[in-house]
Amino acid sequence: MLVRLLEEILGMTKFNLNKFHFDVDGVMKRLDIIALGYEPDTWRHKRYGLTVIDIVNQDPTIVYFAHPSEYLDIINTLYYKNTINIITSQRPSWISCNERWLTKHLQCAFNVQYTNNPEEKLSLLGDNDILVEDSPLFPDYDKIILIDRKYNRHINVPTRVHNPGELLMEIIKRL
Repeated sequence: MLVRLLEEILGMTKFNLNKFHFDVDGVMKRLDIIALGYEPDTWRHKRYGLTVIDIVNQDPTIVYFAHPSEYLDIINTLYYKNTINIITSQRPSWISCNERWLTKHLQCAFNVQYTNNPEEKLSLLGDNDILVEDSPLFPDYDKIILIDRKYNRHINVPTRVHNPGELLMEIIKRL
């Protein structure tokens, strides 16, 4: 398994993955794709006058039916037999569908902290913690590994990953 191979390569018997925290929408699942049918070019993109948030607010069950992202397999592999820390902003009406989605798609235990905005997410991070995120709305990206999406390409960040292999390499570098 990938985790055992990484342990051998790094000469470790156990990874300390606790310092990594993950967002859900845009990182683990693609809410934009199920709501709009495509990846938008901008964060507040509208289709027929509605943003992704507007569409999901009309039918929160969309959250449950969202497709896994291309990053979910590597996350599941890394966190096999571990507990993943999740920090995500979800509307109250979305939370039960989000919890059901996580239970269905994650192959590991998870802890979720729900927030209302990017600043609150950052406030939950410890000194050495890292957040894997896709949002272009943060005031500071020093503690963030940004998942590259069309809607966040306009911002300059210290760490941006374009595929699951790059995410894995960034995590390994920070272990």
